[in-house]
Amino acid sequence: MTMKNILIIKLLILLFTIKPALAQPLSIDSIYQHLLITSPSYNNVTYNKPSTNYLIANNWLLQTPNIWGATLEEYGEGLTPVADNVIDAQFFVPTCRTQSDCRGISTCKTADFTLDNRTLCLTNAYNVLNTMYNTIINATTSVDITTLGKDYFSSGAFTAMLQNAIITLGKKSINSPHLITIRLLYGTYKEVPPEWMKSYLNNIISKLPANNKLIISIANIRSCTFKSNCGNQEKQHDISLDFSWNHGKIIAVDGNILITGGENLFGQDHTQAEPVNDANIKIFGPVVNGATTYANILWKYVQHHRSIAINRCYTYKKGYISTKCAKAISLNNEFNINSSLPVQAMFISKLNNGVGIGDDADQSEIARVFALKNATRSIKISQQAIFLKGVIIRC
Repeated sequence: MTMKNILIIKLLILLFTIKPALAQPLSIDSIYQHLLITSPSYNNVTYNKPSTNYLIANNWLLQTPNIWGATLEEYGEGLTPVADNVIDAQFFVPTCRTQSDCRGISTCKTADFTLDNRTLCLTNAYNVLNTMYNTIINATTSVDITTLGKDYFSSGAFTAMLQNAIITLGKKSINSPHLITIRLLYGTYKEVPPEWMKSYLNNIISKLPANNKLIISIANIRSCTFKSNCGNQEKQHDISLDFSWNHGKIIAVDGNILITGGENLFGQDHTQAEPVNDANIKIFGPVVNGATTYANILWKYVQHHRSIAINRCYTYKKGYISTKCAKAISLNNEFNINSSLPVQAMFISKLNNGVGIGDDADQSEIARVFALKNATRSIKISQQAIFLKGVIIRC
């Protein structure tokens, strides 16, 4: 299995029951105790002690396309304009004036992320963009985003949403007593021309107010380049396994709010025709420090391993773009939480070969194996792929 860097949040929503031999039910506390035995040196690095965190009722699970009970045909109809309406150039959905202009299961409405009063035929998938937008614009100190990229950090409606969120935050920052840091980091398998990344940043900042107090950094990351098999078993050897790249999806704001899960910021894949099923969660509390720790490690690696077309950094500050990398973001010790839905959660990350913290920093796999081995009733897995080139991937 390719040694990509990933982030996993384990909530106390248990899918496993225990073997009779265990003294207590399987829980994240028992997983934590197991990791302390197997990987004590990585405590507070790739995992930490479970803590009380919080969810917002009815708004913690973010799904695309979220069309349960409808057909793909009904979903597709919502992406087709009627009468003299057109496809919106930013968000790639039909424009509308009234609900009669929208087909299928789309709804004619104004979304927060548009920055104006335009009305669009929106499917449920666009609720995710609204949540991301409103999370980002409420930052007071930092916005930390990591993802898996293709040629660019994001595409389609996600890029337009991010640009609008940063414009809104830029306007709010004018009256801020301090600078607000925004870090955009994406893992990439292939080498990316540096001018592409700089062009993306230029597009994001093109409409910022001149006196904003934002520091915006963007970087791509790939490690373990041509290292022998990147730590994988020789029987799985393939040139694609000679690299490691970020696969963790994080939107962390002020070290207090976290959106994480499976969704990349690919507009075509998540909001357009024939979308993939994917999900994130939104959670508040100490578990967010795990995401910050994870991102800090990757940014440090990029800082010390720059090359021509990979591990590149660009930073915008006070109207200028430099090749500086983003600095580390401090962990949060004060949490501003307004929720009545507490959950026990812990972070577990996979920072395997090549990023400078050891070749066995894969506590997510250890935790997963421990949980699977101790299941007695059911195991539920949501996975992108089980097969690669006709061979079962051994996890």
